[in-house]
Amino acid sequence: MEGIRTIKLGGQSEGSDRLTFVSAELLPLKYGYVPLVLVRYSVNDNLQEFGLRLDLDERVFLDSLDDPEMQDVLEKSAAELSDFIQERFVSAS
Repeated sequence: MEGIRTIKLGGQSEGSDRLTFVSAELLPLKYGYVPLVLVRYSVNDNLQEFGLRLDLDERVFLDSLDDPEMQDVLEKSAAELSDFIQERFVSAS
């Protein structure tokens, strides 16, 4: 059975040394194209329990963070992260 597809993002986000995007998870191919991925992230090197939903078509995060600095980084990173994930996941499908 085919499982969740995962790629490593591995890197600190631009604009914050506290926020790191760790990996992205996409549903298996058997579900067809689904433009939502779950982005796993860490804050101050602590992996967070829940991920952030990213809409690849709209190129925006559907979730937000309480910290204004990190929220700003999310908003600025969404498009570039979406493009990277699209190239790695969707075009390889």
